[in-house]
Amino acid sequence: MKKIFVIVLAWMLVLPGFAAAADDVALPPVPASGSVTLPLDEYNRLVELASKPTREPDTPPVPYTMKRADLKFRVANESVQGTVQLQEKSFIRGRPKFR
Repeated sequence: MKKIFVIVLAWMLVLPGFAAAADDVALPPVPASGSVTLPLDEYNRLVELASKPTREPDTPPVPYTMKRADLKFRVANESVQGTVQLQEKSFIRGRPKFR
């Protein structure tokens, strides 16, 4: 009985060491913070995409847009007076023609 107890006790002390060693082997290495691991094919594809010239920007869908509008109104009795100031953003050279 004493012999079995010693064997069981020895296994209880040895098994956690084997389990810890197995855990270390099972985990892949963790890269340093800020680094990325890519397969070579993916890296080559990204390098090829980066070397292609950029395409020309598309022409804007409209020649201008309204950038800002200041509306100032004053109400007196039954009438309203006011001013409207518009500021535009032009996407073409020269002055756009407003209709």
